[in-house]
Parts: sequence; structure tokens; C-alpha cells
Amino acid sequence: IFTAYNVDAEIDESISTITVSLKEGAQEGNILVMAHAGGNTILKPLFFTYGTAEIQDPVYNGSTADIVLEGDMTQFEVKVSASIDYEVTVEESASKWLIYNSTRAMTTLTHVFTADYYEDASGALRTGEIRFSNALYDISAAIVVKQSPKIPEGGGGGISTAADLMGFAAAVNAGASTARWENEAGEVVLLNDIDMAAVESWTPIGGVDASEYNTTTPYKTVNPFKGIFDGQGFAVKNLNYTADMSTGKWGYAFFGSLDGATVRNLTLGDPDTDITWTFTGDAPKATSVASLAVYAVNSTIESCTNYYNIDFAGDSGSEVLCVASGLVGVMKNSTIGRAKSLGCANYGFVRTGKITNNGNGGNGMQTAGICGFMAKDEGNLIQFCVNYGHISCPTGRTGGLVATLMNGNVKNSDNRGTVEDDIVGKFEGAAAQNSYNSKRMGGLIGGTDDLKKVLTATVESCTNYGNVFTHIGCRTGGFIGHSNIRIIGCANQGAILGDVYNSDHGPAWACGYSGQSSGEWVNVSSCTMGGYVGSYTTYKDNPTSAPAATVHNAFSYKNDEYYDPTINN
Repeated sequence: IFTAYNVDAEIDESISTITVSLKEGAQEGNILVMAHAGGNTILKPLFFTYGTAEIQDPVYNGSTADIVLEGDMTQFEVKVSASIDYEVTVEESASKWLIYNSTRAMTTLTHVFTADYYEDASGALRTGEIRFSNALYDISAAIVVKQSPKIPEGGGGGISTAADLMGFAAAVNAGASTARWENEAGEVVLLNDIDMAAVESWTPIGGVDASEYNTTTPYKTVNPFKGIFDGQGFAVKNLNYTADMSTGKWGYAFFGSLDGATVRNLTLGDPDTDITWTFTGDAPKATSVASLAVYAVNSTIESCTNYYNIDFAGDSGSEVLCVASGLVGVMKNSTIGRAKSLGCANYGFVRTGKITNNGNGGNGMQTAGICGFMAKDEGNLIQFCVNYGHISCPTGRTGGLVATLMNGNVKNSDNRGTVEDDIVGKFEGAAAQNSYNSKRMGGLIGGTDDLKKVLTATVESCTNYGNVFTHIGCRTGGFIGHSNIRIIGCANQGAILGDVYNSDHGPAWACGYSGQSSGEWVNVSSCTMGGYVGSYTTYKDNPTSAPAATVHNAFSYKNDEYYDPTINN
């Protein structure tokens, strides 16, 4: 006990307790306690007041009377004043529809609850009790919630309007039931195209928390969507989505988080309507923007197509991981495109401005057409996917399909979009010629994990048809910028152009950098030489006039030492 004011305090080490008594006449007092445990030291002040432990009656809208709600899903606040800590519980019989949204109870606190949608043809009320209690002092206070039902008028069983979709999103984000939008099989379905033109703001379905980000588990999911969402071939159209990333949120997309979910047969946008989603402000570390999903864990995405453009118009700070992707931001133990008939496609462009971040690796800006960041998980699979969008960012990692592949497999997928680095002129003049180490870029993949490791990841039977242009002479490949993974049976048909400002950097039809392709560990095998390789300055106006690919420009780093033409085509 460091200090004691107006109290007598005694420690009983045998039972690990401190007994505190106010001195005669004192109305308040305090002690300062220092404790040691497990190599840690904690200094904690404890305050005491004289009086009766009390929890006052809960108040809703200025009244302690029963709370009466309509049948719509409603979020409401209850205020409780008390002289002691208390716990909050919802009557068990009402716990499925009356949801406590706050995280913990403290004295004099406003508590947030959500009452789920309620439809009942009989018109009967449903009731539930919220109780605030302290078991030690055996005191409590309660308030009753009554909800009158909405009388069903037919329909239901799916999402047919923008209001339905907004309601579904709100229910997921509140941790509430989604049964009213499900068909008989328990799947959330679209019943027709959904026109979102009248919707002024959008909140992703499910949230993410990146406060403890790491490359193995990038996010914690917050009320993720866990079911089956079947678009049934319909589209979510005319969704105008803008957001200020400096508000502190980490994710922006149609779905914020998917956990154990399946999303299929869904189209975002319209090929005849050009809509760009714009994200401004200073993005915190691990911010992810995408069209379909910010984060997919243990989930499957199949037969989905995106037409919305992604404009990361804000800033990514120095050495801060951020992601911008045409389909999925970050994936872990998930599949995108499970079979040939279930593949996914992105048609929208993905671009950034003159971001501050100059990192070239996993802590840089990640931009891609299909997935920005494949986390460290062997269960990741991208298969039968195609990117048609223009993908660009001045620094970090950029790939037509994937920006960073930490682990997993990419198979039977193609890039048909142009991939570039500094089209916005972040580096100009002499600065451009000295910035080649700020970027890793590939027609298929931007880069992989630590180059000193041997990964089980593969890129197999994929083709790059798109042109890949480096304005700063970075390590650029038709397949990948930086590689320590197996690349098997892939082909390049695009023009890979860049001026060489450093002999270890520049364009190549296969890999900007790759490990050895012979001996026990073979990085590139059974791959087909093709496309063009040459100077960006010379051939930018007519890329196919550049020299054809040869065995001498497969890699931009140690080509003659590491590339083995005898095991490639």
C-alpha cells in the first residue's frame, strides 16, 4: 500500500485480501496500491465513498416506464445512474431478438440495445426484460421492453428493394437475425436487381477490427456475415459510395467481413454505368477498400462480378500497410472462384494518388484486381478468375490478380488489364530514375513473403495478357515482381515495358526477381515465353513494337544465373 487517505488499510497475505475502513467522520478516502505479478508491476488507485449501494431505475426517453417499440428493427438507449458497478443481462427468453450492443457496464453509463424486426400475423406483443444488477450487494433494477409486431403483407423471403438491403445490412451489423430476408433454404437472396441510386451513404455488411493487425490474422471480425448470400444472377446497381478514411474505420466494401460465409451469383454495378467509389482522408494502418469484401475468412466467393471502380484518393502513410482491390481486400483460408463455371471477374479500375508510403513490400500499398492481400494460410485459393481492370499505384506492390501472396495458391486465372506504377507522377525527372526500389509489380502477382523463405504457395496455369508498364524502372514481371514461390505452367502475352536505371531492376516477361530455377528448388517451370520486353520511353506508344521476349529477359535480376530455359517453353 503506497499511500492511504482517510482510511485504515490492512493486507492479509495469507488470503490475498486488503481490508479498507473509512476513518470516523470521513465521507471519502483512497489508497494507492502497487502490485507485482509475473514480472509486471501495476500501480492502481482505489477510491471509496460512504453511502448506500444503489442502482436507480433505468430511464428511456426520460421515463422509467416500459419501453414500447414498433415492429421495425430499432436501436435505442437506456440510461442508468448508480453508485456501484453493475452487470447488464437480457432475459434469456428474449436474448435472440433483444440485443445488447455495448461492451461492458460501468456506473452512470448509457447502454445501447437493438430490438430485431418482428412480424406476427396474430398481432401479439413480445416482451423482454433488461436487468442491471450487482450480485455482491444483491441489488438490481430492471426495465421491460415491449414490441408490437408488423403484420406480414406477403412477399418477404428475400431482398427486393434498396430498403430491404439497407435493413439486412443493419441487422447483420447489430448481430440480429436475418431470417426475414432468407428463402426456405435459409439463404439470403436477391429477388431482382437492386437500385441503390437513392441511398446517400453505405455501411459495409459486417465490420473489421485491425487494432491488433498481423500478417497471419489481419483482422478481428465484428458481427460478420456468416450465412449464404445468393444474388441469383441479379445486380446491386447505382451504389454511390464515398468515405473519409481518416474517421478511423478500417474497411470499406459491400461486405465488411465474411466468416464461414458463401457469396455467389452476385454482380456489383452495371457494365453500362460508370461509377467510381472514392475514398479520401488519411488511412490508418491496415485499411482495406474493395468492391465485394474487405475481409473474407473461412469463406467462399463464386460467380461474382464487379463493375465499380475503386479510387483510393486519400493517403497511406509511411510504411503503413493499406489495400485497394477490385474484388476482395484481404483473404484468409478462403476461396475465390471454386470451379471453371464458378469463376469471378473484376472490370473496374483500381488506382491510388500520390501516396506518402514508399514501402515496396508487405508494409506498402497493396493494389490488385482480385485480392490485395492473401494472408499466411495454405487454405487460400484463387481459381478461374479474370481481371479486366486497369490497376495502378506509384509504390508498394501491384498485381493484376494479387498484390501480395503470403501463402496459398492461384490457379487457372488471367489478367487482361493494364498494370502500371507511377501514372500520377509521384516521382518525376531525376527522382523517377532513383525510385526503382519503391515498387514490386507483376501482371499476375505483385510479390510474396520473405524472400529468404521457401513457400508452399504456387501460381499455376495462369496467363497475363495485359501490358505491364513501370515508369520508375522497378522490378517488373509478366508473372510477378518479387517471387520465392513456385510458378508452374504460366504464360505471358503482354508487353512488359520499363527503362532500366539499375541493372538489378527493370522489366522481364516472367519475373522481376526470382530465386533459382534449377536444382532442388525450382521457381519457374513449364512456363511459356511470350509477349514483348523493352524500354517504356521508346515503346510506350506502340507496345507491341518492342522486342519479343527471349530467354535472356525472363528475369530482370540474375537472369543468366537463375532462369533455366531447359525446363520452360
